Amino acid sequence: MKAYDILPIDYYILPNPLPDEQGRTTYQVRQDTRGAINTRGIVEYLRDNNMMPSYPIDAIIETLTKAIVEKLFFNACVHIDGLGVFSLNIGLKPVIDENGVAHKRQVTDPNDITGNEIEVTGISFKPDKEFLKLATERPARFRHTEPRGVVGRHPVFTREEMITSLFAYLDKYHTISRGVFVVGWNQTRHQATKWLKELSTGDNPPLLETRPTNAYVYQRNPNYVPET
Repeated sequence: MKAYDILPIDYYILPNPLPDEQGRTTYQVRQDTRGAINTRGIVEYLRDNNMMPSYPIDAIIETLTKAIVEKLFFNACVHIDGLGVFSLNIGLKPVIDENGVAHKRQVTDPNDITGNEIEVTGISFKPDKEFLKLATERPARFRHTEPRGVVGRHPVFTREEMITSLFAYLDKYHTISRGVFVVGWNQTRHQATKWLKELSTGDNPPLLETRPTNAYVYQRNPNYVPET
């Protein structure tokens, strides 16, 4: 790969939440991602770049995804050769107070834990060495997206800009999860939750919240009237 073929990986700098042993503020870097791509986008990319035969790739991915979840619920870790290992995460259900706010469940006696207090919280993925090697050994150069000396990120989106950005994504991909929103719009989980709650509540919400599985997803509200 020639040097001019290497696309820059954009990054930004932010402070670590806790000081080091000497009480000093230390810093880390994160990729400055923009937008997100879902299964359909990957399928279109593979087809447009002639990287896969014209099989029903989207159907294959959908079937494989369902098979992975099925096996995870049979108490198995699922290893896809060359990709990695998927495993199920479970945890205690949160406690909902009278205001509808969720709090971490505190249990002091293990005998108090039954299956009724447990829920699926997510799926972990550990990449295979070969898969990880493709990323870590690929030539890369890095570009700071903020002016020199700037730490953290500016609140890029106004409400109107966020709505416009999300609508552009939803017009193409129809639904969005909090996880995709966190990565695609460079938000913390707290910020993502705040944005999605704000945009899916009220008398005229831009988004509609649904829960087809164990996780909430959001779609465009067809009855939304833009604010003037």
